Amino acid sequence: MPVEVSKPPTVQRQPAPVPPAPPRHSVGFFVVIALLVVLLAAITTFFVVRALRPPAPLTQVPVSGRLEGYQSDLGAKVGGRVVWVAVREGALVRAGQVLVQLDDAQARAQAAASAAAVSAAEDRARQSQATLAVFASQIHEAALGGEQATADTSGRVAQARANAAAADSQVAQAAAVVQQAQANLAFARVDSARYDVLSRTGDVSRQRAEQADTADRTDSAAVEQQRAALSASQRNAAAAEGAVALAQSTAYNAPIHAAQVVTLVREEREAQAQIAAARADANQARALLRQAQASLGDLTVRAASDGTVIARAVEPGEVVAPGRTLLSVVDLAHVYLRGYVPDGEIGRVRIGQPAHVTLDSDPNHPLDARVGEIDAQASFTPENVYFEQDRVQEVFGVKLDVVAPRGYAKPGMPADARIDLTPP
Repeated sequence: MPVEVSKPPTVQRQPAPVPPAPPRHSVGFFVVIALLVVLLAAITTFFVVRALRPPAPLTQVPVSGRLEGYQSDLGAKVGGRVVWVAVREGALVRAGQVLVQLDDAQARAQAAASAAAVSAAEDRARQSQATLAVFASQIHEAALGGEQATADTSGRVAQARANAAAADSQVAQAAAVVQQAQANLAFARVDSARYDVLSRTGDVSRQRAEQADTADRTDSAAVEQQRAALSASQRNAAAAEGAVALAQSTAYNAPIHAAQVVTLVREEREAQAQIAAARADANQARALLRQAQASLGDLTVRAASDGTVIARAVEPGEVVAPGRTLLSVVDLAHVYLRGYVPDGEIGRVRIGQPAHVTLDSDPNHPLDARVGEIDAQASFTPENVYFEQDRVQEVFGVKLDVVAPRGYAKPGMPADARIDLTPP
């Protein structure tokens, strides 16, 4: 079958619109356009100049961190039983205040024993010192006695020998007298016998014979008398010889005194040794006494400085070991902000620069502070302080000492600060 092909419809063309004639503008319109162009050029110039101008110098460095304090952990050097604890958490304490007392009965007993030992040793030293003075006097006396004995012996021996010589002279003299008397007696006896014979023959008178006999008897008595004197002189001579021996025996007095000096010197040295030993004992006892007194002091725990008790770790009756922390005290008068400054800004920070610390609890009243410490080495930003994108940065830790905390700034509080970089 043949296919019919349809014809497209006939489209009638519309005449093209005639564009309207351009409006006619006034002079004011062109002035506005010119002003806008000038304003746009000015704004563009401002931003170009601002972009090319160097940035203004940094006058402050912000720091964020946490307040910290100087904490003292108080403990006892020696162990013992806790008798009492004077404070609890939150209590204000003063420097030197007694906070904890440990049992000191044993230390007091040791101190008393050491004091008694010191007293006893000092008494022994004083007694030995007194004995030493006596020995010194006796040594001096014995030495003088020895010198005197030597001099006396020489004098006595010389005098005794002189007396013996005189006695010997008297003996010789008496012996000569005896011999003379005996000669006279012999002559008298011969004369008496001759006159007796002559009287009998009548050659002489009887009276003359009796005179001769009387002379005989007188000379005989004189002989006896002189013999007695000779005997006395001999006895005196013997006594003088004995006196010489006795005087010579006194020569032993000097060695006796010398031996006494040696003995006394030895006893004096023993007394000196006793004094030294007593003093050594006294010094040792004093050392023990000081040790006991130090132990007494160690059993009393005192506050090292003014502050506030933040922890109490013991109760009365507990037995604690040496060095165990009993109380923790923080000094609220010396509080500082521990924060971090980026590596690129730490070069502007100096110790002693002023700063201002702002507390979250009172942001309208910042506290004056000073840069007190700057870490010598850089470290990475602590994770618990900064955001993740800042943790890879190197920072320097700084410590800002709060000038007057006034009791508001307490350790553990978060705070912000700004370090003033302007020169003073």
